[in-house]
Formats: sequence, structure tokens, C-alpha cells
Amino acid sequence: MDQGSPPTKITSKSFGNVIYYTDICIVIKTDRQMEYVILTSHSPHSLTNQVNDKIKDGWKPVGGHGVVVTLSQNKFSGLQHTRTEHQTEYSQTMIKE
Repeated sequence: MDQGSPPTKITSKSFGNVIYYTDICIVIKTDRQMEYVILTSHSPHSLTNQVNDKIKDGWKPVGGHGVVVTLSQNKFSGLQHTRTEHQTEYSQTMIKE
């Protein structure tokens, strides 16, 4: 199965017919000519740029975007809780037929 080429400077792992490109996308190729990609980013601006680039290459967004909190860390000054920091990951599913 032709799995395509990952973007430069990106690590990839393959699990059957699913390829996971760290911090960039997941590509699933089926027997049909459709390709399925999940773009991910740690900022909405970066995700927007990735989606716009894929649209220029003929990809179509599917549904809305997703946002997931990947880490919540409580910050303290002594015993006093001062704030909670959150890390988020933004995603958008796209297809190309």
C-alpha cells in the first residue's frame, strides 16, 4: 500500500493502514480513492494555516473543528493555588476524493 510521504521534520508511526504524523496529521487510505486526514495543532492559528493549505490542494473539511485539553497543571505559591494552566490541541478532519 502506498502510504505517501510525511511532511519534513515530522516523526511518523504506522499502525496497519493508519499513519500518525506527530503534531500534524493522521492519514487513512482505503481501497477506494478517498484519503482521510486529521490535522492537529497546539494553536488555532497554525491549524487554520494547515487547513487552508490542504484546501488549496483539493482537500475538504468534514464537520467542525475539535479542541481537547491535553494537560491541566495547577500552579501554587507555597500552599496557595494561584492558577491552572491548560495545554490544548486543535483538530480538523479532512477528506480528498
